[in-house]
Amino acid sequence: EAQYAVWKNIHDFSRPGKGIMVHALPLAGCFHRHGAFEYAPSFFVHLAELMGYGGIPSMYWPRVEMTMDEREAAWWLVRHQIRA
Repeated sequence: EAQYAVWKNIHDFSRPGKGIMVHALPLAGCFHRHGAFEYAPSFFVHLAELMGYGGIPSMYWPRVEMTMDEREAAWWLVRHQIRA
């Protein structure tokens, strides 16, 4: 119920064609037990499509210490989620 209210308010306060939306939250599976909810990148892609938002969702990686293998695995997960 609370999550619905949050997303509805974000939508209601947005002005289509007049600005951008920025969401800063951990990706699903990246920070175990961080927060009560996790969102996969595909959530934002589908939300934008369903609501008729323009633009292209983009990802920002925080400055964290990750090995190249961990970074490649994380990008694989993002690509896989977007296709889902």
